[in-house]
Amino acid sequence: MGTVLILPWQDENRPHAANWRLFGVRRLFFVNVILIVLLAGGLWSVWWVDREPSFGLVVTLSIFLGITPLLLFVKRAFYLQVFLFTLAMLTGFYGFYFESIATEAGRYSGVNALYSTIRLFILDTDNVFAPTLGKHIHYPLSIEIARWSAAATTIATILQIAYRMLGQSIKLFGYKVLGNHYIIVGYNHKSKALINSLRKNGKRVIVISDDEDSIEEDFLHQLGVITILSARDKSLLFHKLALKRAKYFILLHEDDSQNLDEIVGLIDFLKNKTSKLEVILHLHHQQSYLLYEDIKRDFTVNHGAFPVPVRTVNVHSLMAEKLLNDHPLYKYYEDRVKDADSAPLHMLFVGFGQTGQQVAVQAIERAHFLPRERLQITVLDKEAERLKALWYRQYPRADKVATMRFRPFDVSTEALNAAVAEYNPTHVFICLQDDYADLMEGIDLCKQYPQLPIFIKMKAEAHISKWVHTNTFEYDRVFRFGYYEDVLNEDYFINETLTKLAKLVHTKYMELQEVQDDWLALSDLNRESNRNQMNHADTKLLLLELDKVKKNENHPDKLTKHEFLQYIEGKIEALAEIEHERWNAFHFMRSWDVKTDIAPPNSHKDEDKRLHGCLVSWDELDRVCEITRKPFKEYDRDTIRNLYDVYQFIGYDLVVKKSE
Repeated sequence: MGTVLILPWQDENRPHAANWRLFGVRRLFFVNVILIVLLAGGLWSVWWVDREPSFGLVVTLSIFLGITPLLLFVKRAFYLQVFLFTLAMLTGFYGFYFESIATEAGRYSGVNALYSTIRLFILDTDNVFAPTLGKHIHYPLSIEIARWSAAATTIATILQIAYRMLGQSIKLFGYKVLGNHYIIVGYNHKSKALINSLRKNGKRVIVISDDEDSIEEDFLHQLGVITILSARDKSLLFHKLALKRAKYFILLHEDDSQNLDEIVGLIDFLKNKTSKLEVILHLHHQQSYLLYEDIKRDFTVNHGAFPVPVRTVNVHSLMAEKLLNDHPLYKYYEDRVKDADSAPLHMLFVGFGQTGQQVAVQAIERAHFLPRERLQITVLDKEAERLKALWYRQYPRADKVATMRFRPFDVSTEALNAAVAEYNPTHVFICLQDDYADLMEGIDLCKQYPQLPIFIKMKAEAHISKWVHTNTFEYDRVFRFGYYEDVLNEDYFINETLTKLAKLVHTKYMELQEVQDDWLALSDLNRESNRNQMNHADTKLLLLELDKVKKNENHPDKLTKHEFLQYIEGKIEALAEIEHERWNAFHFMRSWDVKTDIAPPNSHKDEDKRLHGCLVSWDELDRVCEITRKPFKEYDRDTIRNLYDVYQFIGYDLVVKKSE
């Protein structure tokens, strides 16, 4: 670890993109030097041949050309003004001092020359070049260059000030006319990443913030983003934003209570109005989601359906989802998860913040394989007791689907290697508050356990983390995760690629069943359930010993639907049981519990109380089917049978995996 402490790039306290900009400026600097040498050479050649312009002006212009490359380091927004100002001051002072006519009082003084040069910027030129007053004066070339440069400087500055003052109003008016803009409420690291992505794709963005100090006005101005301070009168604010013509209204406050407050105000404003708006509501905590469900239910009872579709998201959950999609839990343990008698997977978390907790939730919902024992999760944190209380407050039924352990642990004083040796995990997730500590612990652990998959949470991209991530020779099982940019982009966050797949599968499945059930008519829970089922589809293929291949490859061994059904016949019962366990875990992690009074005329499900009669073991499900007279087990078997159609819908054929 000591050698890493002195890596040279750690002294560079600037983002990776800034380094490339600096490199670009340096390269442009040298190009400008070459061009200036050529221009100065040409200027002096003309003077040498014609003795025009004057020797002094040639020297002055040469000085100006000499300092021009330095202007490349001026902020881009002010480059033109600085360029013109410098040219006007140099040529103006030279002209007034050296080319003014002498009077009985003597030559024009340097102080007067400076004063007259400054007056050029108020569009006034002192006549010290002709013995008589009048407008028809032939000014020297130096003064012509100076006064026009000064006038251009003044005009450019006035226009820039006017644009800074009125530009947002002009843009906002354009947004009202064109519509389809994105309104982001709350400015923080999350929203900043999303804004960057949207602007790169040319989207029109308005940012609303409660705190004027938190807004990086210059940064957002350069991106072309409209910034507006929030107001108590939400109705007036929403009218100002042309809300009904906007495409998305995205609530990204760090505080869930602020987001919930905003959604209540928004729905109240849009009540009895028509709008094409879509709303994305970010909520950190499970309790907040349950409260939102109560708000929605109350509104539905009193006013009918929400006037606009609202999608709830958790950015930390999205990061966890992407991590486990890119690096499935079964990777490196394929034989183990296919052996019913093997031990379960065991995940060790060092630190257990919001992202780490969501990784644990995703793992609990995905880690359903042939071994019957439940997933094991061990949490090491110096605030283990507090985190344990917080975890069970959010997920009170987590023990039904996972074995959880919380142990006080201080990474600064205790050896992580010893903890790994004690618990023998299959995966390690290092989620400390400090990126550098995460990285150092991960690298040190990798040297001791090179075959152990290690995941390092990094909040910000750095050279060394990228190097570790791409150095597959020495760190082939070390992976970094946790960048907001990975998920807060248009494809993943706005368009939701996974949701599109789940929606497509749902639509096609409804067509097969000859049932009309629109995706938007589904509850948030059912839409999320479909997405969750898609996340587990590749795991089922692994357990069935199948591979997916793209249709355009036209694989010679691809299975037909009939061949697929024949192939899975002897495995379908085990897979259906796994699917039922996965479905149970999904509901238990959302605070659902078993409904006992399921005999007719009672329903097997109570959405308001979050109770379901099927939240029992596979063996006990027979009794539920008998009492309710519903073939619930057959639904799970159908999920396995429909895998063929699912992959067909999203562009894949299935082939039997060849034994190695």
